[in-house]
Amino acid sequence: ECSEHRIMRWDGSRNEAFWHEPGSGACALATWDGDLLLCAYDGNAMIRIARDGRTLARRDRDIDGKPFIGPNDLTPDGAGGFYFTASGVFEIAAPVEGAVLHLDPDFRTRRLAEGLHYANGIAFDPARRRLYVCETLAQRILVYDAADGTLGAPGLFCHLPAIAPGTW
Repeated sequence: ECSEHRIMRWDGSRNEAFWHEPGSGACALATWDGDLLLCAYDGNAMIRIARDGRTLARRDRDIDGKPFIGPNDLTPDGAGGFYFTASGVFEIAAPVEGAVLHLDPDFRTRRLAEGLHYANGIAFDPARRRLYVCETLAQRILVYDAADGTLGAPGLFCHLPAIAPGTW
């Protein structure tokens, strides 16, 4: 529940708050080595949460000290870490600040690609070792060769108006 800044849990009969942090903008969530990994969009952070709801660790910058802007989505890298998007601001006229980052198993974060116009959805294909990234405000999906937490040059997977004319 992004607007409520919390994670909810369903116990089979009722829904209850499991984790809450004002200003976090809890967005995407994944399991990670027995814990949870959260993209906190409004809080500009990646947060590791224990299964009992305790916040274990937080990252808001890459290893070079550059802050994240709007962590939005994540996907496992197939080797114990995650690729994730930091979207930037959702506005056509906003500076183009979206990025793709990699969080390694030791919770270190490296920036792999930047200059994306609102990086949003992300998916990793382990069989082909490819990473797909939706660049929402550019209306396209990019594809990268990906291996061991690194990325090759981006390629165009599809231009969305070409496959759904008149909807963009």
